[in-house]
Amino acid sequence: MSLKRAQLLCFYVGRPDTSLKFVQQVLPENQDRNYIYGMLAFPLLELGRMDEAEIAARKGLAINKNDFWSQHNMCHVFQQECRFREATEFMESCSPSWTSCSSFMFTHNWWHVAVCYLEAEAPISKVMEVYDQNIMKELDRSDCEPAEVYVNALGLLLRLYVRGEIGPAKEKLTPLLDELKNESIWHAEWLLDLLILWALSSMNEIKAAENLLDSLRSRVSSMDTKRQQVMHKAIQLADAVYKYGKGEHKAVFDTLGPDFDGLSYKVGSPNLVFQDK
Repeated sequence: MSLKRAQLLCFYVGRPDTSLKFVQQVLPENQDRNYIYGMLAFPLLELGRMDEAEIAARKGLAINKNDFWSQHNMCHVFQQECRFREATEFMESCSPSWTSCSSFMFTHNWWHVAVCYLEAEAPISKVMEVYDQNIMKELDRSDCEPAEVYVNALGLLLRLYVRGEIGPAKEKLTPLLDELKNESIWHAEWLLDLLILWALSSMNEIKAAENLLDSLRSRVSSMDTKRQQVMHKAIQLADAVYKYGKGEHKAVFDTLGPDFDGLSYKVGSPNLVFQDK
């Protein structure tokens, strides 16, 4: 549990190198544990060491084929290598073992399946089937965590939107709007806030989107100077996402500039960044 918490913190602050060092420290005493290889594979993925990540994931699966973290990492390898058909077949064959997953992990694994269908240029109806029957169905579970579902649902819809499938994306956004305007799910996760900003602004729920953006700015302004500096790009990105949703594409470029590198930027953990005063 301590290692998992440490890796989670490393993930949120963008330090896969440190995450890898942590798991390597305990690996010699845990070589017979399937979960250790899932924990090893993920920072290797983040560092771009795909061959080593695949070896680690396969070791975990050899010990326990139902280890969903190793399954998830294996899917990442398939995606990186554009082996989308293998990815969907592999993940769908693994899906019966996901019943004990958290809402996030369950819907995130299905998010991967849907993205692989999308990247493989499968019919949009197939992507929508995964969205309806596997991602959104999670909301029916009595122990569901809705915010964990929405982060994957909205992430998929944004991909559709960017790919030009605007009609299907907006059709699925419409029944979610009341929930997305519910402030009780705001600030659970920075990525979710960004996705909600896009969803609300793209659906012309401008007042609600502005309220969320103002709330983000207010939280950052209450931080000390060092944290405000760290979060400057985060607010910049939030403003750009809001403008993108409104269709103000030139304003997005003006906000971010030509040198903004979103791939190398991660904001802090919600527990560190968005803690209440």
